[in-house]
Amino acid sequence: MSTQESSIVPAGARSIAKNGEKPAFAQEALDIGRQIITAMYWELDSLWKLQQVITGTPSQGERQAYRNHSEAVGTFLDLAVSYKYVYIFQLMTGSSADIDRCLFFLFEHGWAFFTICAMSESFRKAFCELESVFCWNEVMKVISANRRSIEVFVRTRNIDWQASLLPYLDLNLPGICQAINSKVNIGTEHAHHTVQVSRDFLKRPIHKDQHRIDGV
Repeated sequence: MSTQESSIVPAGARSIAKNGEKPAFAQEALDIGRQIITAMYWELDSLWKLQQVITGTPSQGERQAYRNHSEAVGTFLDLAVSYKYVYIFQLMTGSSADIDRCLFFLFEHGWAFFTICAMSESFRKAFCELESVFCWNEVMKVISANRRSIEVFVRTRNIDWQASLLPYLDLNLPGICQAINSKVNIGTEHAHHTVQVSRDFLKRPIHKDQHRIDGV
């Protein structure tokens, strides 16, 4: 993680709340969470557009940009895999904070959503560089609250997140194989064809025993 003081403690960390307002450090942490989730959507959208170009006739610069992105995600996932399956790899190169973040995120959301988030540079940087536990917890809250939205955003655009997990397939690691073989396939659907129901999963809306058509 970064050793810069600005990353460790928000600027207003010593501020005292007045008149029932949130302490300055709490508001700053909330703002950081919102900035990161906004950046994640922007970066995922940019990746989608880049993937569309790659399937056509990309320029050398576009091919290099896609290669750089894939390598960065691969490096990040290598660390996460070593943290999660330390009994196999016996590599404890990360800080205890990084390991705890990884294990908790995977416990809460699993490999599929972790990998989807890893497609975003802002998520990877926040994961590795946010030293403030309070700020990271706020980031996690915002990401968790927007999980279904992020999943639909990625899956309806067919953003290729599963390819980043393929190098681990032969290792037969629990959790990763399930993520790669995910049965949720809504990439050919319009985003409005998928809704989140109260029991916290995705389905196609039904009207009079028929799947709804967008706009109807």
